[in-house]
Amino acid sequence: MNRLEPANVLRALADLLQQRGVTRLYGSAGQQLGVLSVTDSVTVWTDGRLLWWQQDGENVTWPAADPDGAATRLAALSRPPGPTP
Repeated sequence: MNRLEPANVLRALADLLQQRGVTRLYGSAGQQLGVLSVTDSVTVWTDGRLLWWQQDGENVTWPAADPDGAATRLAALSRPPGPTP
């Protein structure tokens, strides 16, 4: 798997998240790692090969080459839960 620049991975992910209505994003990237705060409880890391975060106490990994798929999953996490019947 080719390694992408962490800054480029996060830029693509942030753009896709914004298209899905997630707007309060904060991130930073260096040569080796990048980090993006998606919500107060979800932070995404990347090394240019993988994206990773925690969801429901479990570690999730996602290919960095698929920011669209990651954005779909992360956008769902950023929505408040629906009303309880």
